[in-house]
Parts: sequence; structure tokens; C-alpha cells
Amino acid sequence: MPKVLSAGYVGNNSWIWCGTVVGATLWTPVSLYDACQSCTWHLTHGPQCSRIIPICDSRYVVTLNSAGQLEVLCCVTGVTVWENESDDTPILDIAYLHGDEHNAQFLLLLKNPDSDGCLLRITSFPEFSTIYELAVNSSTSLVLTGEGTESIMFLEPDVSPVSQLTRCLKLKSIVDGIPEARLGKLLMKRKFKEAEEFCVRFGLDIEEVHKARAKFLCDLMNPWNISATNITLIDVDGSGSLSEELFLTLDKIHDSEFVTTLCIEAPLPDLIITKKNLNYAKERLAKITQSEESEQLSSLMQRVSESAYRLRTFEIIFPSSDIQHWLAFSHTDMLEEFIEHLSRGNLDIALTVWHRHQYEFFQCVNQPCVSRILAAFPHVSSSVLWNWLPKNVLGDLVKLCPGSIEIIASWGDDRVKSLEVLEKTSWPSNGLALANTIISVLENVVADFHAGGNIEVQMAVHVAQWKAHSPTSALYHLRQTALALQDLQLLSDKFRIKIQFSQYTQENKEMVVSALLGWLVCGEEVSPLMDGFLHSYLIRHELDHDGTLAHYVLDTLASAGQDWWAYGEASWEDKLYAVISIISDAQVRAHCILECLRVAPVPWSPGTQAACNLGLSHNSTLSCKLEDQRRLVDLKLVLRKYDLHLIRIDIAKNAEMMLENILSHDGRTDVLEDALHVVASYKHLSRIDAYVTRTKYLLNTRNVDGVKELLQTSNDNLQRQICQKLLRYAVETLLLPPIGHKGRDLQSAVAEGVVALETFFKKWYVATTPSEEKLFTSFHNLHTLQVHYNLYPTLEELEDKTSCKKLFEEEVISWCKDGRLLWLREDKTLLHQEREVEEEISPLTLNKEKNAKRGLDHLQHLASLLGIARGDMLSFSASLAAKNDDLEAAIHICQEILADASGLECTEVIYDVVKLTVEHQNLKSGDRGESSTLNAAALEESSGGSKSCADLINIIYELVCSAVRSVRPELLNPLLELGTWCQLGQTLYQQCHMEGIYTNTDVAGSSSSYNTWKLSALFHDASMPIESSFVTSLMIQALEMCLNSHRCRGKASLVPYQDDKEKGVNLLENTRLTSSFHDLVSHLRERGQDYLALCMCLLLAQRYDSLGIQSSLSGCTPSWEQVFTILLKVIGSTRVDVPLAVSLLILLMKKEALKVLNELIKRFGFDYSRLLSIATVGRDYCILHALSEVKEQFELLMKRAQWGKRLADLNVSFKEAFKGDTRALNHVQGNLVSHPDCTFSILYDYCHDFNLDVTDALLHYLETTLHSWTPELSTENNDIDSIVHVEPPHALLSKCQAIVAEITNKTLLRQMLLEQLNTLSSYNFELIELVLQQLILLEQDSHELDMLRRGLNVVSFLRTYARQSAVSDQEIDDWVTSHPQSLGPPEIAKYRLPFHSLYRRSKTVMKIIEAELNIGNIDVWLQASPTLKLNSDQLCMIATQNTVSKTLEACERSKIKTSPSVSELNSVKTTEWQLCSSNSALLSQVRTVISKIKHNELAAACANWVVNKLPPGADKVEAAEKCKLLAKQWDVKDAKISEACSRMSTRHQQLAIEHALHKYCLAEDQYLALIRTPEELIFALYQHPSLDSLATLATHTMPDINGCVSDICSIIGYNQVFIQLDLLEKWLPPPESGEGGGSEETVTNFKITLDPSAASLTDSSDDTSLSRVIYLLRCCPQNEAVGYLLNRALNEETGFSATLRLRALRCLLAIADEETIREHCPKGISSIRSQLQTMTYVSRLEALGHATSVQQFNTMDKCALIEGLWRSQRHNPTALILLTDLCHDYQVTKASLWGAVLNQVQNFVKSGQMEIGRLERILLQVKSLPHLWIVPALTVAWTTLINYPFTKASYPVSEQSLASCLHSVDLLLRHCPVIISIAPLLKYCATLQLPMLALAIAAADQVEGHDLQDLASQTPVATLRSQYQELKSTFTFPKSVEDLLECLE
Repeated sequence: MPKVLSAGYVGNNSWIWCGTVVGATLWTPVSLYDACQSCTWHLTHGPQCSRIIPICDSRYVVTLNSAGQLEVLCCVTGVTVWENESDDTPILDIAYLHGDEHNAQFLLLLKNPDSDGCLLRITSFPEFSTIYELAVNSSTSLVLTGEGTESIMFLEPDVSPVSQLTRCLKLKSIVDGIPEARLGKLLMKRKFKEAEEFCVRFGLDIEEVHKARAKFLCDLMNPWNISATNITLIDVDGSGSLSEELFLTLDKIHDSEFVTTLCIEAPLPDLIITKKNLNYAKERLAKITQSEESEQLSSLMQRVSESAYRLRTFEIIFPSSDIQHWLAFSHTDMLEEFIEHLSRGNLDIALTVWHRHQYEFFQCVNQPCVSRILAAFPHVSSSVLWNWLPKNVLGDLVKLCPGSIEIIASWGDDRVKSLEVLEKTSWPSNGLALANTIISVLENVVADFHAGGNIEVQMAVHVAQWKAHSPTSALYHLRQTALALQDLQLLSDKFRIKIQFSQYTQENKEMVVSALLGWLVCGEEVSPLMDGFLHSYLIRHELDHDGTLAHYVLDTLASAGQDWWAYGEASWEDKLYAVISIISDAQVRAHCILECLRVAPVPWSPGTQAACNLGLSHNSTLSCKLEDQRRLVDLKLVLRKYDLHLIRIDIAKNAEMMLENILSHDGRTDVLEDALHVVASYKHLSRIDAYVTRTKYLLNTRNVDGVKELLQTSNDNLQRQICQKLLRYAVETLLLPPIGHKGRDLQSAVAEGVVALETFFKKWYVATTPSEEKLFTSFHNLHTLQVHYNLYPTLEELEDKTSCKKLFEEEVISWCKDGRLLWLREDKTLLHQEREVEEEISPLTLNKEKNAKRGLDHLQHLASLLGIARGDMLSFSASLAAKNDDLEAAIHICQEILADASGLECTEVIYDVVKLTVEHQNLKSGDRGESSTLNAAALEESSGGSKSCADLINIIYELVCSAVRSVRPELLNPLLELGTWCQLGQTLYQQCHMEGIYTNTDVAGSSSSYNTWKLSALFHDASMPIESSFVTSLMIQALEMCLNSHRCRGKASLVPYQDDKEKGVNLLENTRLTSSFHDLVSHLRERGQDYLALCMCLLLAQRYDSLGIQSSLSGCTPSWEQVFTILLKVIGSTRVDVPLAVSLLILLMKKEALKVLNELIKRFGFDYSRLLSIATVGRDYCILHALSEVKEQFELLMKRAQWGKRLADLNVSFKEAFKGDTRALNHVQGNLVSHPDCTFSILYDYCHDFNLDVTDALLHYLETTLHSWTPELSTENNDIDSIVHVEPPHALLSKCQAIVAEITNKTLLRQMLLEQLNTLSSYNFELIELVLQQLILLEQDSHELDMLRRGLNVVSFLRTYARQSAVSDQEIDDWVTSHPQSLGPPEIAKYRLPFHSLYRRSKTVMKIIEAELNIGNIDVWLQASPTLKLNSDQLCMIATQNTVSKTLEACERSKIKTSPSVSELNSVKTTEWQLCSSNSALLSQVRTVISKIKHNELAAACANWVVNKLPPGADKVEAAEKCKLLAKQWDVKDAKISEACSRMSTRHQQLAIEHALHKYCLAEDQYLALIRTPEELIFALYQHPSLDSLATLATHTMPDINGCVSDICSIIGYNQVFIQLDLLEKWLPPPESGEGGGSEETVTNFKITLDPSAASLTDSSDDTSLSRVIYLLRCCPQNEAVGYLLNRALNEETGFSATLRLRALRCLLAIADEETIREHCPKGISSIRSQLQTMTYVSRLEALGHATSVQQFNTMDKCALIEGLWRSQRHNPTALILLTDLCHDYQVTKASLWGAVLNQVQNFVKSGQMEIGRLERILLQVKSLPHLWIVPALTVAWTTLINYPFTKASYPVSEQSLASCLHSVDLLLRHCPVIISIAPLLKYCATLQLPMLALAIAAADQVEGHDLQDLASQTPVATLRSQYQELKSTFTFPKSVEDLLECLE
């Protein structure tokens, strides 16, 4: 526990304060028991505390430390209240003398700074001022003996001066015999009677005793003075109450200041006594003031009035509080009190404090204070705030601190914006209401401006007007916030759009428009939003209407994040299409539609389709692109179908990739249809591309059947193109060497497909070179090589013999290296056949034989494919076999060489091998002794094992043929005979039954000579097969007999060619052989083998004839029936064997032969082929027998049969002309030339054979050819307004040219061509061009030649021109007239113009051309106009008219479609002015076209027509301007031309002015009527009602007058500055009395009048003209305007009146900031302020007739001026108002003056000469002078003011009267500083049935108390409640009334 150095005791509380080394500690009675833990308070401020003294009931503690430092500590907060300075004299000791709760005295002991001694000093608390000081010895100490000055004792030692030793101590007291001191002691002891006697005795001032007694009485009544509670009046020598004694005592005191101060500051026990004290002081001062006036009395009166007024305020706001609260309230700062209650949300209390005590702190209200007040506003509901603000703080803040407007505006702006988060549900209506409230409060400050009030307020108003238009000021931002909230409120209420404030107020206004449109849900909401808001918004912010909407459309599409790939209708479609529909410019609209179509999901919705149609209906440059997008719809659907989303369809080169991808899908039946959609979407693709791509894919995937099906379903034209392109693809593919496995597969598939499709290819393939003729053979060979040999040569290699030979040799060598057999006969030997039967052959042998057979076919086929000659193949094979010692193979190969006709180059090889074979055979014969025969073993060995006799005969025949060339002579004849029988056997066996004939089609006759022989006709008797048994029997006997006869011969016979007749006779006389022969012949005839039977008989007969013997066989000579039968077969065969037929006829007699021919002719009728064969046979037969006449008949028959056959091949009938009739021949000729396959050779031959004229035939041929072709539309070219691409008939044109070349008679040819030129179809440009070209070559006349060349140019133009209009009725009539057999023009007429109409310049040509002309194709027509002989200017004019008319009609149709209802339809028909250009692209094109018109008058007429045609608006103005410019190019010397130019200029001027009026929303009737007089219009515009108001903040409903005037001046060429200066000179001077200044209607929507009864006494015309002047000046250049106004305002040398100079100053402050003013006025804004105040009063004095100058007014005595005004014009209300303003501004506060003024003002009000609002303003000014509150006139004036509205009201009370009454009651409760009688008010309330107002008034009665409960009971509770609910939003009731109403409820 720290050491205690000192202690102090507080007797009342039994508390002990201890001073320790660490500070001061408070001990309570409880803490004495536990000192360590019960310490209640500890202060560490005064360590080493040597003295501690508690004072003022322990509120403070005085401590003295060891260093002599004195401190006063607050026991509540522990804060140091006071301390002595460090440089002061140290204090040695301190003692407490006496004191109360507020004051105290101390005795200090301290060093004497002037000597070595000490000082005793009595010091007061809390001032610490020195009361008494005494010098003492240095050893003096203080003695604590008691309290009070009487007990001031001290010890002083008596020191010896010699020894300096203390001899004794003296106890001394300060009090001595001074009277004043003795009096002080008596007063301290409260001995007031003794003190009075003492004063009388010693002549002292007895008032000091009365004052002390008054103070003592107040102390006794002090509620905090506990010691005075037991003191009675006897103790104070009184008989009445304390308050009565106090008043009696105060009556004895003459010091008014003491009495007033004591009454104000004395702490009394209750509010009643306090109020009595204050009333006593007020009454006392009032009595004194009546006799004298002084500043001291005024000050005292002000103090007591303020205290009484504050007490009333206390009672109002704290009706149930106590005296202690009042004592604290009476000393508080009312500004702080207001801020405190405001921050707590006690708005009623804060409001009362603010209004009642504003005069106390108004001088303290600066900008920081305003910021504090605004920051203290609580976060209450905005509804409470906007009801509370208008009648409360903000307006007063501006008046008190004019410079705070910016702070208030900034606070209001932030407060309004914060509501978006704090009160989101009520936003933006709450924000708008609050903003309107704040703005209205700021604008109501203008009242001081009207009245010429406080100069600071006037300055603030003017500066606010400037700042309201300065983007850098907070006032401007608040204005913009209010405007934005107004828009947001409109959007929220009308369109249900709740956009964020920050989003709406962003700088980029285009984004704001986008955000607003983004809030819309459907397209139906777009048009109302546009009409109701966006249209004006775009104009207000100078945004391009169409550009902004287009920007939104494009941004929406970009942010949508989807494209056409999406499914279903896009979310943006409905809204964007609605936005696009309100875009005016067709070009911009088309661009937006185009972008929408690019990303619109497919299939298109009805809205998208409608948008596309809308875009196409406009004449824009994007029509082609829109059409492309419409075509792309099907493409997009196809791409989605095949998941081709990532392909960019806008890149044309991707089209081929799409086709390949789509057409590569199998299993779909619609791929080709889908591919055609792709083709239709790209102009560089054609229908054939899709088919070719598909066939390529099918070909590459080996789907040949698919290709065939595709080709079969195509028409001839399409099939031809597909085949040609596919064949080209195949050639290109097979010309390239394959790369890898895929390359080989591709080539294999292509080759296979071409082979399979050979029939289709050959149908359309035309070979021009020999190599091309072998193309399909090459394809076949290539395919076979790929399939069977795995060889992949290219087509180029296949045509190169060297490459083929090399390839073959490599393949054969490779074959042999693999160990395969090079050769094996296909026929087996007899031995092999027998062995096959007897034993089973091993599998190895079978495989070997099969491989050998396969190898033979392999090599032979390979050689044929590679174009290797068979001889070369066999030669190489034989050589290779010989090298490999394979003799058998070599022999058989040589046999093949001998059988090959092309084997001459292999003779040497064959010779060697055959020679070896023959030698080997002869050697075998020699060994067996049979030199000339071939026994069975040899046969078996050489044959290799034949199966049957037929095979044996074949083998023998082959061996004979092989050996016959090199056999010995003696063997030649036997071998020949043997060969003859073998050959016969082969022939017979070929007619026998064959095994496998039905399963193997190659078996039957594949090797027969009838099939292999191609050089000439060879008859083959295709009859029934014969039985092989007959043949075998004959052949066995014949062979056996030949062999036996050979063996019987001897070796001696060496004659090589000697006939052995004996052997032949033996052979023929062999009965078995003869029998077999007859059986066979009979069998042949039975089986229909007549020709073979005849041959055998003839062969046998020939053999008999050669041997010279008589034949024993019958039937060798044929009959004519047999010959006829055989000839029927011969003539009926495909190829007639004429020599055979003639030979058969030779077998008969001549007569029989001719009979047979005649029968044949009858048999075949009109079978021209058979007749031709018969004629040929007959002719040859007649030649052999020299039958000339019969020959001629057969030749004629041959010629007619030949033509019959030729014409039949052409499908031309020759039956009628077969007899040779000339007419029939000519008819056939006509049919012939009509045939497409007719050739010159046929025609020439026909004419030659039948003696017809060739020229006539050629002319007929040419005419028929010209009329044989008409242009036809392909399926691809079906788009209207497109050029038709008709494939020219090249073959037909070449044919016509060839016919013309063949005609030698050019005259007939020219005549015929001229006829054809007229008869050909007008739409057949291809043939017309041909005819014109030929006529040009034939024509000699230059004039006709020029006409023909012109016709050729016309055709060239028409071929490249796309027809625009439909076929006219006149055109149809002309066609039907010239083509009666036709129902109308051909289909191509829709796409082509008629040639003859343009060529001949018919009457209907202009009708046709007029429908065609438009701006898009005018350049084409202008280029062709010289050729067509058309007027170019006329063409331009017609094109312009057509385009403009169609465009406007399309716009009207689109509007009608979007307006379904009748009312909307009627509104569409009404013409409205279009502010934006609707046809910018059109007008640009029109300008270009009109500029091409050479004739100026016609160009102007065209432009004039456009102007008249266009709807009113921007387009019409632009067209009128163009018309005016064109008119200026004329020769103005002509009076008519000059007049026309003037008329056009005037029209443009009027249209432009009207457009300006519409642009700025000023197109009112009164202004539109003045467009012909621009000067009057400009003057009228500057008199617009919106310029009549001096509102600080103008809303956007105010039109831009200056912008409109600027446009008008630029149109008419006027200088706007001069006009403005003229108007300034007119309006800057004040208007004369009685002249109206325009309407008083204000443009602002935020004006809220705080006082409905207030009105301005100034002339409204003055403010109106001044408002216009300010507006004009703001529109002028600021520097010029400021200089102009300063010259008017500050130049005293001019003759300008003070009023004009004042108006100039006011305008100056309203248009310029301080910096600008300072630049032009060196004295700065202070001089302007001084000038403004002075000018204001000088001007007002001038108006009253007191002419004075600024200098005079500044130097004159204002009191004298006021007195003079009172004397001279006190009966003038205006003068009286001026007088009050002078008194207020120049601080003239004389009570008598103000009393007289108030009385006079009341008289004016009662007489109606002054408005009640002026009285209110004066009383509120007087309120700031509390010393005048005692003036009786003030009470009367307040009574008049408050009672006035009640006296004017009547039951039922109107809204205006009720508002006035409420305002009066509010003045009573919150502003009235005097006490008035309220009894009349209560009566008025009863009369008007306003019970709630009566309760509020009764609660405020300061004179008489009212029982509110009793008063309320007189009215039904329901009535009270309803009236309370009705009034509480506009009136704040006292709390007592509200509590009473709650109790009633």
C-alpha cells in the first residue's frame, strides 16, 4: 500500500481523499474495513501529493505535490481541470478557506519572488484570481483552524537580526478593523440586519446587503443545497415565502444588471418560481425601458427574453421534466442541442429548437457547421424526411450560410442516391420525392431574391443559378439526379422498368438506351417505350435515333452468345425485331435485319421471316445480302442436320467441304436434296456440283449401284454433265501414281466404277483423238490389272508400250521365279484320261496342273491388258521355256505362235521348236518301224491325255497343223487327208450336245470361227444340236481307214504327191463308212442342219469328182425348196453371207433362182435390211449371169431399201415415198431436216438419189434448225430479278453456221434470215444473235448494216440484263397476236425483255422500260441508252420516280402490317414529321442519279418531284436542299428561272425551319405559323413560356430555344449574336409599369411553395424579362457577355438607370463564376457584392422617387434615411417594406421605430394593401432581436398574423385555407416569441370543426391551463382519429396531444 502524505475529509459523505506518492485515492466508509480491495477511485495525475483538498461536494480535488505544482482534478472524469504554469512561483502550502458547490477560496503560501520572504495569497476558484496578498516571513507556515476569512491564521517566527535565531512564534490573523472587511464578515455570517445597521452606521452601500441577501435567498431555494433545507424564514429574518422575500429584496436593489442576472442564473426549486423570476425581470426592464432606452437595457432585456423564451421551449419539448433538467438546458448551446436531437432522430424536438432558437446561433452557422448539421440527419424514412425538410432546416441553412448551397446539394445528392439501397422497395419514387423536396427548398430561397432581401442570400441565389448549369458543381449534379429520378419514376410507373441509378446516369447514353430496352420482356413493349420516353430521351441527349437503336441491336446480338445453331426461337427475336421496326432509316434497318438473320436460329420463326421480308421490301444496298441470308436458311438446317456447326458459312470456299461432308453420308435418302440446298446458297456452285460430288463419293466407296441409280433418275442434260465431270475426275485420279494403300484403294474403286458405268459414259463421251477413243479400253485394262494382277500403273504408263513391256517381263520373270508352271495344255491326252479313270491322281499333281492352267491364263490375259502382242508374249514365253529346258511347254507355246496371225516376227523360234518336235516324232516312228503313221501310243503321248474322241480329233488336228509345214514329202498327203477328216469332225462335234452349256456360257462356240471371224459375213446355221454318236461312228471309221491305208503302203513309194486312187476308192466304197455317212446326213436334216448336210453332200461329191468316179450316194444335188429354206436362214441372219447366198442360187437353174429371189422379196415386205440383202444378192447373181435388166431392178430396189433403212435409223418413215412419189419425197425431206441427226451428207445423198433441189433443202434445213430450239430455264435459275444463265446451244449454232456455209445462193439466204429475224421469239437471244451476225456478213447497205449492228448490241445488253418487272398485259397481247397458237409468253419472258420491242422502237417500248427502271440499274440503262436510242435524262427521272415511289409504298405497307387495329391504321395514315432520316441510302442514290441529268430544269423538276413525294421530315428537307442547289446552277438572268430559284430556296428554308422546330419539340401552332417570317419566329421563340421563370434548377422539359434559334439562323444566314444583342438591349432595361412579361408558369416540376399564403409584391414582368435575359446571356460567348454586363453595371458615366445596372449585376452573377468575374473585374467578387447591395437599395429608392447615386447612398446616414422614409412615405407599403429591410440590414433596432413600423404594417394587412406573408417575413426578422420582444406592437402583430387565416376560412375548410391555418398554428408553436391569447383561436377551431388543431393550440397556451382530456371529450374519438391521420403528414402535433390521443385509443 503506498505511503499516505496527506488527507482530506468530505463531511457530508464521510469520504476521505488521501494523497500518496502515486496519486490521489478516494476512500469510502466501506473501504475502511478492506482498504486493499474496496478502493473506489484512484487518480494518478498528482504523484507525491503533499496536500489534497476536496471541494464543491467532492466534484473537484485540489492537489499540491512536493514540487509546488497545483492541480485541480475532476472527480467524475479524472481529467485535469486546471494547473499552474511550470514557470509560476512554486507553492509551498495551501489551505481551504470557504466555498459552496460552485465557488471556493484558498490560502496559498509561496515564495516571494521580490524578496527572501514568502507571500500569503487568497485565491478564488474556479477563476484562480488573486483576491488578497500579504508579504510575510520566509519561515511562515499555515495553520488549519477553521473555515472563512475570519479564521485565516498563520505562524510567524520572531528572528533576531543579530543571531538570526527564532526567539518566539507569533500567531497572527489577516482580519483587522476595516469596515468593508467587517461588513464582509457579517454578510458571510448571514447577519443581514446587523449588516444593514453597520452600513447605516459606517455609511456603506446598503445595496450590497440586499444583494447578499438576495443571493442567500436564492441559495436557500437551490435544490442542490442540502444544508439549506433546515433553514426557516426566521433564520433569514423574513415573514413570507422565500420567493416573496426574494422579490421584496430585489425591489430594494436598483442595479438592473444584478437583478436580471440573478433572475436568470439563480437555481430555483421549480419551473414556476423560475418563470416568475424571469417575468419579474422582464416586467421590471419593460418599465425602465418606457422611460429610457440604452444599449445596456436592450442587452438585459435580450437576456431575460431569451431565458424566458428558452424556458418556454423547454416546456414545449420536455413537458414533464424537472428543474434539474431545465438548469442544464438553460446553459446548453442550442445549436449543439439541435444537432444532438437531430442525430437521435427526435425531429420534432430538433425542429422546435431550430425554429425557436435560430436567432441564438445563426451567426455560428458557417459551412463546417452546415456540414455537421447535414451529417447529423438520422437515417429515418424518406417519407418522413421529405415531409419534414420543406418547412424546416434546409431553407434556413441557405439563408444563414448562403455559401452552403453546394454542401447542401452534395449532401442531398448523396442522400437521395443512398435510398436506392436503403429503401429499395420504394425506389425511385422515394428518391424523386426527396430530391424534389431538397430542390424546392433551395429554389424557395428565391423569395429573398424577389424581395431584395439579404445580400448574401441574393448572391447565393445568383451563384446557384450559374452553378445549376455548371457540370462541375454539386448543384448541377443534384439537378441531374432529380431529372434522372424523374425519368426513372416514369419508367417504373408506366413501363415497369427499374434500372439502376448508376446505370441510367452513366456517361455513355447509348448504353442507357440499351439497358432500358434490355428491361423489356416482349416486343410489344418497345413501341410504347419509344413513344413515351426514348424518343424524347434521344433528342435530349442529342443521340442519333437510328444509330443508337442499331447499336443496341448489334450489342444484343454480340452478347447473346448464340447463333443460328440454337434450337427454337431466340430470346432476343421478338424484342429486337420490334426495335428494328421503329428504326427510320431503311439502310440502317436493313443492316440490323441482316445481322439478326445471320444468327437467327433455324428454322426461322414467323418474326424472323417477317423481318426478312421487311428488309427486302426496302430499296437498300443490302437487299442482295438479305436474299443470301434467306437462301442460307435451308443450308443452316442442313448443317445442323449433319452437325456441321463449326463451318463458317460466310466463307465461300467452305462450300465444297460442306458438300463433301454431306454427300459422304450413307443410309440417308435425302443427302442429295440437302446438298442441293448447299448449292442454292452459293452462287459459285451449281446443281451439277452436288451430283458430281455425290457420284464421286459413291464411286470412291465402290457403290456403283448408287451411281447408276443417280444417273438413271437424272435427265439427259444433267446426266451428260455428271458423266463428263465424273469421267474427268476418273482420268485425273488414274493419271496420278497411287500413294500408299489408300491411294491404291482409291484408284481401284475409281477404275471399277468407270468400268461398271461404261454404258453411261460412252453415251455422252465424244472422242476427238485416237487416244481418247481407247480410253474405256484403258479403263478396263487398268481395272483388270488392279484386280487380278495387283498392278497399279497409271493411264499414262498404260499407253506407253515401253512401260507396258517392262511391266510384263517383270511379272513373267517373277512368276517363274516363284516356281510356277509356265505352260500346260488345257486339253489332256487320252492316256491321261484313262489314268484318271484307273487310278486317283495325287493332290500335288492336281495343284500343279491347276496352277499351270491359271498361270497360262494369267500371262495371256496380262499380255492382252498391257497391249503386248500375242506373238511377243509367246515368243518371250517360248524363249524363257527353252532356257528352262521345258520342251513340252515350248512346243505348245510354238503351237500357239503358229495359230497367231501376228506371229511373223517369231518365225525363227517357231521353226526351231517345231523342227525339234517333228524330228522327235519321226525318230519315234523310225524306232517303231512306222515312218508315216502315228500310233496310239504316240497319240497318247503327244495329246497329253484327251478325254473323248472330240478331244482326240482336236489334238490330231493340232498336231497335223503343226507338222504339215515341216513334214517329209511322203507324209504330206496322208496328213492332209487326216487333217480334212479331223476338220470335218471338229465341225460336226461343235454341233453336238455340250456338257455345261447352261452353266458356262463361254463353252458354246467361244472358239468357233463364226464368232471369231470379223472381216466378212459368215453364215452359221444355228439349228438344233445333233447326237454325237452319229459323228463318233463316222469319225472312228474314217480315221481308222486313213491309218490302215497308210500302214499298207510300202516304203518303195517315194513319189511325194502321187494320188493313191485305190486307197480313195477303198475308202469311199467302205459300206460301213457310207452307211454312217447317210445316217449322219439324214440326222442333220432332221435337226434342221440343212446347210451342214448340204455341205457334207457337196464335200463327198467333190471327193468323187476329184477321184473321177461316179458317186453312189443319192441326194447330192439340192432342190430349189432346199435352197429357199437355206436362203431364208441366210437372209434372216444378222450379217448376211452374200457370197454364200449367191453360191446357193448358182446351184439352181436361172428361172428357179429368180423365183427364189421373188419369193424372198414377198416374204420380207418392208423389212428394209432384208430387202437390201436380197437386192444385193440379186444384183450379184445378175452380174454373174449378165442379166442387165433384172440387175437395174435390183439396183433400184437396193437404193430405196438403203434409204428406207437409213431413214428408219433416224426414225423417219419412208413407206409412203418407197414407190418414188415426188410429193412424198419432199415430205420425207422435211421430216429429214427436222431430225437432229440430219447431216449434209445424208441431205446431199437424198437430193442426189431422188433428183431434189439442194438449195431449197438447205434453206428448209436452216429454218427448221432455227426454230428447233427455244431457251429453257434450268431448275437452278428460278430467282426473280436475276440474270438467267441459259446454256447456249453450241452444237445448234455450229450446225446453223455450217448450213449457212453450205448455201451458195446468198440472196435467198439473206432474205430467209431477215424473215427469221422477225419470226424468231423475242426472248431467243442466242439465235437472234446468230441471225444478226450472219446478216451482218451478208449485208451490203451501210444503213442496214448499222441497224443490224445496233440489234447485235441490243441483244448483248439484254442477255446480261436481269428483268425487274413482271410481264405486262401489253406484252402478253403482242405475244398472243404474233403466236396465236400460244396461250402466253414463255416462262423465260419473266426474266428477259422482248428484243423486237427495243430493236424496232415500238410504241410500247417505254411502257416496258418504265417498269424496269430504278436507281439500282440506271447505270446499266444509261450505258445502253445510245444503243437503245433512249433519252438518258428521261431514264434518270423515271428511275428516280420509280425507286422513290416503290420505297415509300413499301414503308407504308410495312407500317400497315405493324398496325393491326383500325385506330392504329388511321394513325399510320396521318403524316407525322420524321426527325430522323428514313431513307438516307435512297436519297444518296437519288442525288447520284439526279446529278447525271444533263438538263438543269429537268434535274430540278425531278428533285422537286422527290420533295413533293417524300413524307414530311428530315428526308424532305434534304431533298429540298438538293433541289435548291440544282436551281442555283441555272441561268438566273431569266425572270422565270429566277422566280423558280427563289421559290425553291424559300421552300427549302421553310422546310428546314419547320424541321428545326420539330427537332427541338417546338412545333406548336403559333410557331409553325411564323416559319415564313424567321425574324418574328426567333423573337417569339425567345418569348417561350419556359423562359419566364427564374427557377434555379430547370428540368429537361424546358426546350432548347437557343439551339433551335441557332439552327434557324444558320438556315436563313443571320448572325445570331446580333439578334441576341438586339434582344438584350430590349429586355435588359426593366419593363415599364403595366406591361406584361409573359406567362408566369414555371417550367420546373420541383417547385413546392412552403407558404401557400406567400406571394411576391414585385412585378412578374420584371422577373420574366430578366429570366429571358439570363437565358440569352448564357447562350452568348461568356467573355463577351461578362464584358457587356460589367459595362452596363459598373460604368457610372453612362446614363443607365440604377434598376438596369442592378439587373445587369444580377445577370452577371447568374451566368459567370467568380474566376471569370475576377478576370474582367480586378476588384473581385467583394466589390460586386457591395455593388449589388447598394444597387438594390438605390433601385428601390428610385422606384419610390428618391433619386440617389451609389456614392451618395454609401455615404448617407442610414438612420436619417429611415427616418426620412418614415416621415415621407410611411403610408406606402412598398416604402415600408424597404424601410424594414434597411433596418434589418443596417442594424437599426430602436424599439419605438419598430413599434411604429409594426403597427403600420398591421394596418396595411388589415386594409388589404399588404399581403400577410410580408408581415410574417418582418416578424421573423424581428425575432432575431429579442430586446424588441417586449414591444407591445410585436404581440399585436403576432396575434394578427396567427389569427389571420382563421378569420378568412369558413366551413367546410378548403385545402388552401386548411394549409394556411396549419401554418399559423406552426408559427404559434415554433416561432412566436411572445405570449398571445389563444381563446379566439379555440373559437375559430370550433367553428371550423378542427378539434385536433384546437388541442394543439390549447396545449401551447402559456397563460391559461387547459384540460386537454375534457377538451377532447367534446369530439368523437373517431373524428379525432380521422382528422389526426389526415393532418399528421403536414403538421407536427405536440407530444402531449399525441399522448392524449393514444390514451383515447
